[in-house]
Amino acid sequence: MRPGACPAEAIVHRLDRPLDRDTLLLGIATSRGLLLELLAGADPAATDAAYRLFVRRWIHSRTAGDGRGERGS
Repeated sequence: MRPGACPAEAIVHRLDRPLDRDTLLLGIATSRGLLLELLAGADPAATDAAYRLFVRRWIHSRTAGDGRGERGS
């Protein structure tokens, strides 16, 4: 891993998925926020539903007409 790279960037590199840093940080922040909600006593089913909604919207936002479902960075 190159100096200054966050662990998530290393994972994205290994998966060969083009993501810009802002998109990567949005995913991390969303996941962390939902985990904090669980720790604060939120309903696990509602938290799971919120995460699944985020993932569906994230995938939809990355969809392009290239036939692969990836827009690139």
